[in-house]
Amino acid sequence: MLNISPSVYCLISQSKKIMYVGRTTQATRFSKHKSHYKRYQMNKDFCMWYSAFDVLECDDVEFHILREYDNKKDVIEGEREIIDLMKKACIFKVVNKIC
Repeated sequence: MLNISPSVYCLISQSKKIMYVGRTTQATRFSKHKSHYKRYQMNKDFCMWYSAFDVLECDDVEFHILREYDNKKDVIEGEREIIDLMKKACIFKVVNKIC
C-alpha cells in the first residue's frame, strides 16, 4: 500500500453538483472507493453503504486532494472544518452523513 501525507480529499460530480469530503493516508483511496462501490452494486447486502456512493454513482466523478497535513490528529480536525466550510460556501451539495 502506498502512503501519502495525511490528507483531506473530495469526490465531486460536476454534472450533479455534489461532493463527498474524506480523509486518508492512502494513495489508492479513490480506487478503494470505486472497488467498494462495485461490490455494493453486485450485492447490496454484502457491503455496507457509504456517503461517497452518492457521488460514485455519477459518470463524471473526480478525486481531488484538498489539503495535506503533518499528522493524523490535524487531518481529523481539518476534515471537519472543511466539511463545515464547504456546506456553507460551496456551490456543490456536500453528501457526507454524520453518524
